Amino acid sequence: MPDQQLETPDSVPTPAEDPLAEWQPGNSGIAAATRAMAADDAKPCTEPGSRPPRFYLSAIGGGSYLSLRSGGANVDGGFTNTGSFSSSVGSAGGAGGLAWDRSGGQLRLEIEGRLRSDASGTTASAPDVPLDYAVTAADVWTVTTNVWRDIWAGNHWGLYLGGGIGGGGYELTVNDNFVAGTDTVGTFAWLAGTGVTYRFGDRLALDLGYRFVGFGTGTIGLNRLASNEPAGYYTSSLGGSELIFSLRLYEPFRGWKR
Repeated sequence: MPDQQLETPDSVPTPAEDPLAEWQPGNSGIAAATRAMAADDAKPCTEPGSRPPRFYLSAIGGGSYLSLRSGGANVDGGFTNTGSFSSSVGSAGGAGGLAWDRSGGQLRLEIEGRLRSDASGTTASAPDVPLDYAVTAADVWTVTTNVWRDIWAGNHWGLYLGGGIGGGGYELTVNDNFVAGTDTVGTFAWLAGTGVTYRFGDRLALDLGYRFVGFGTGTIGLNRLASNEPAGYYTSSLGGSELIFSLRLYEPFRGWKR
């Protein structure tokens, strides 16, 4: 039998010409995108001007130790309202803002909204008489514009400090069984704080910190319970310390891009 020679193709397809090459393990578009995202998140970027400002969203929670100082006058009895109380309450809210890379850290500008649970206690109604107002500041809220400066201490840990100004309010109710009043208080609000940051990557960070929040003075009218006639006014100054944690996600909608 004559020897048969195997025919060989004149050319071997290159990966670019082979339609099956793109399906080889590790060469798929999904795998490439995954590797790019992992590389992007592996190390936070700290070089100023290396990228445009990034949008972020934060979920905020914690506890507040609020104090309310009273004032005003009970003209029905000729008494000046005095005294204060403190109350521990819970707090929750959120924020959205922009972050700019800066030398050794970043600068953040955000709008924050938070709601606190009811603060309750008693303040003096009449001097030298065991008669007190039962006082409740309900649904304590704030909306503030904040500026924070983050200072990195390595790839993961950092410090932050800053503050904000805006507005706040609560539903104030007072009652000593002779005169009472209830009304909504709306006033100026401010906050300042500092804390530590832990960055899980370039897009996710956890803040743990302390804040002080303050409100302007609010005023509500008092009326006699028996006749509903005016009986003076009650002023309140609210403020206190807060322990806060927040989880911050940068570019939260980046995965929605096609």
